[in-house]
Amino acid sequence: MLVDKSQNVNVSTFFTATGRSSAFGLSSNDVMTEVRRDTFGKKTVTRFQQYFKGIEVGHAQFSLHTYWDTLYLAHGYIQEDLALDTAGMLSEADALDIALDSISEFLYDSATSSYPIYAWKVKSWEDSLKVDLDDTSATHYPEGELTIMKFPDKWQPLADNQLVWTFTVVSATPMVNLKIQVDALADTIILMGTHGRTCFFGKTAKSAMDVIEIKSRTIAETRDNNSESVLGGFEIGTCVTSYEKTQDFTTKKKSSRNWVLKDKTRSKALTTKVWTGSDNFWYANHISNSTNTWPQSKHMKTSLHWGTQVAWDYFDDAFDWKGMDGDGKDKISLWAQWDGSTTSDYGVTWSDPNPAEALYERLNGRDYIWTADRAAELDVIAHEYAHGVEKRHSELEGIGEPGILSEAISDMFGQLVEADFEGSTDWVSVLAASYYSIYEYQENGRSFAFPLSTNQPIQYDGQYWVDSYEAYNYKHTNTGPANHWFYNIAGPHAFGLDDAGELLWKTISEHLQGSSTYEDMRMATYMSAVDIYGACSTEPDDVLARWDAVNVTQPT
Repeated sequence: MLVDKSQNVNVSTFFTATGRSSAFGLSSNDVMTEVRRDTFGKKTVTRFQQYFKGIEVGHAQFSLHTYWDTLYLAHGYIQEDLALDTAGMLSEADALDIALDSISEFLYDSATSSYPIYAWKVKSWEDSLKVDLDDTSATHYPEGELTIMKFPDKWQPLADNQLVWTFTVVSATPMVNLKIQVDALADTIILMGTHGRTCFFGKTAKSAMDVIEIKSRTIAETRDNNSESVLGGFEIGTCVTSYEKTQDFTTKKKSSRNWVLKDKTRSKALTTKVWTGSDNFWYANHISNSTNTWPQSKHMKTSLHWGTQVAWDYFDDAFDWKGMDGDGKDKISLWAQWDGSTTSDYGVTWSDPNPAEALYERLNGRDYIWTADRAAELDVIAHEYAHGVEKRHSELEGIGEPGILSEAISDMFGQLVEADFEGSTDWVSVLAASYYSIYEYQENGRSFAFPLSTNQPIQYDGQYWVDSYEAYNYKHTNTGPANHWFYNIAGPHAFGLDDAGELLWKTISEHLQGSSTYEDMRMATYMSAVDIYGACSTEPDDVLARWDAVNVTQPT
């Protein structure tokens, strides 16, 4: 809602001024707590989180926008008239016991009659975490988060305002990170799935002819001190990538005859290693080469390393956002898995007919990107990288309609990174995936221009729309309307790619919140256009018209 600036409403007393709490449906058990404050020049966005009896109400966030300390915009969700009996709820320890029993059964290997071995029971895993975080008390032992959950869309299978314990459980053998949620009042499992954002990639490999315009820019030209070949022990080498021919990238000279895929000119550490299915990242071997001219035989690993550097540079150059955390102090760990498939030069021929898989997750102070099989194309890597960036801003939930938007936004940034580096984009992104690795294979990926051709809806609630909480598993499918909206906005007869990127960045950094839906995305992009172009310009109306075209209309 727009706020009358002449009223000089105070942000600090917005929820507590006389009569206002009851007007918002807040009781004496409710508190709106400031959880973050971001400044953008003369503007400040302050986000509040609702707590009920000291328990976070997961979906209830509210943002206040000020210009020169004058409040002019307020939006978000408040759970009104919340009445939840918390008596008799499970303790954290009891909830964890239920979670571990369920995971042990889920991961039980009948062939070897073996149960999972958890990371906190393996000394090497615990020791490496303590060193990695520089914290002698660090442990993989799960800590529970108690929240009141309700997602304001029709894909969420939970009952309204359900009290939930959430744990992240790290298994060393088999190596997997699981997010599990336990009903704190009913002693039952609500959800169990992979902890990160999982994506499958079904696009046919590109040949050199697929890219009409190739920028001559190299990574070396985008770094500080780019006239130097040696950057504080880190050097510019060359690699043969899976899709982008030979490119420059940054490596570390470990010895006179050994270079490894490590880069500290970007973030605190950007390191690529090979995943064998059982390694702890800390102890996994570095990927090395005897020269800094890396061969085609290592293209899967070098493509991931190079592509992440390109994504890093895009967000730095376009938005002055360094790394996933913005200040360049994060640790980015890259897992490359190779399944034995063979390729000709630049990835034209693949022996594996299945789509590739890529994953982003943040765990124990590190950001991870994991790729397997064919997921070594630039827009795929940039998609996963963008998950880490978006997580620092809007913090969209990975499930329900917020999860759909999270995937769509990463798709959009994937195209922006690809277009920025290559000079053009093919407007096809990674394929539908699921929280539980259940997917439908489409050779042509996810099309922005023609979603119906890849079995995706072009309109909200239209053909191919998945209208049930199974969108948990098929949330990528329902990105169709958002991606097509972006295609229309970013076209040469609309905003263009650069301006569309600015609009998208302002949307995630200032207007979206964790529980945002398609309707919220519509209004968030409109307000972003108002911020950039002014309320009396034509651009905000263009944004709305293109949402209307994909059936995301003004709520009634």
